[in-house]
Amino acid sequence: MCGKRKRRWRRQIDNKKAPSKNTTGQNVLADRTNVAKKTRMAYNQKYLDIKIAEVQQLVLEYTGRGYTYRWVYKNVIDPKYHISYSTFNNYISKPIKKS
Repeated sequence: MCGKRKRRWRRQIDNKKAPSKNTTGQNVLADRTNVAKKTRMAYNQKYLDIKIAEVQQLVLEYTGRGYTYRWVYKNVIDPKYHISYSTFNNYISKPIKKS
C-alpha cells in the first residue's frame, strides 16, 4: 500500500476501536451492555423451548397491558434476545408445552 492509503486504512481501524462518547461522557458501548441481560443461543431443543416460552410469556404480559406485537418486539424482545422480527413471529406461533 502506498503511504496515503495506508494512513487512511489505519485511521479507519483506530476509529472502530475507539468507543464513542455520548453527551454525558459515558461510553456508549457500556450503556448498550447494561440495557439487557445477554442471552446465548439455545444449545439444544430443550433450551430453545425454554427461550420460546420466555418470549411468549413476555408477549402475553405486555399485550395484556395494551401494547402491540411490534412495540413489544422493538422495546422488550430485540434488546434482550437479539432475534429478528420473523423469528419473533415464529416463536409466538409455536405451541409450547408447559413443563
